Amino acid sequence: MAFSAALKRLSASEREALNDLISEWEGSTEVPLRAAENLRRENAMSAKDLERYLRALAKSKDALKLSGIGPKVEFERIGKPFLLSGHVSTPFKRATFGRAVRIKTFAGFLKQELDKLRCFDTEEEIRGTLRSLGDMEELRAPSSQRVYFEAMRRTKLGREVLFATFVKPTRLNQRPWVTPVTATKIRSTCGLGEVPRGEDFILFVYSLPDFAPPHVPTTASPGWDYQWWFRPNPKASVELHGWTRPISRGFAKIPEVVHSEINGSTLLFPIHITIS
Repeated sequence: MAFSAALKRLSASEREALNDLISEWEGSTEVPLRAAENLRRENAMSAKDLERYLRALAKSKDALKLSGIGPKVEFERIGKPFLLSGHVSTPFKRATFGRAVRIKTFAGFLKQELDKLRCFDTEEEIRGTLRSLGDMEELRAPSSQRVYFEAMRRTKLGREVLFATFVKPTRLNQRPWVTPVTATKIRSTCGLGEVPRGEDFILFVYSLPDFAPPHVPTTASPGWDYQWWFRPNPKASVELHGWTRPISRGFAKIPEVVHSEINGSTLLFPIHITIS
């Protein structure tokens, strides 16, 4: 196992610190328990990167303990260099990817670009317009709303590391979303556990530019809060992608990757809006 092999490469004091920390995490019933289990199963990184990651965690053992404000801030600080350190998902670089973002969240991002384009709609108006543009081709949109398409091309699709899904085996222009799709299905299949039930998502479909290749998600990629809905792929080094962990029974897992921040310049319209 990759974790065990990397652990052996640490010094005796580092191994002791890391084992003590993991033992404390495993005594919890909350996120730390899940983080400990995910860490033990980590195999998306190279042996060298995993060794570096474990060494950094061991060094920050005291700050990662459950006492005080808890380990969230320190865990995410340590994890930043390893968000995209998983194997490059080379076979899927030309896939058509999908990403789900809460409309409420994206409206805040979009407003900044709309303002630059001298469209001063409120966030409430933006959410309403986005819903009206669901499943609509750009050329069919009312002229007064076409500024939204330009704004979407300029707006980032997320912050820091972005999770995305795709259809496997890949086929040219194979979209990952089969519409209509419910918010419950998206929330569950993509493992969006912290998203309040009943909220709609905007579903984006896009290709990846060469500067943002897809990677297998690492334990660091989901940050702290989403550890509970993340599971390392035990075959990551062979399959070269991760798998989502559906929240509810009856939903199939789907392949996932992570990539760096991009804007919507490669978006394929129309957008889709989930049904609550």
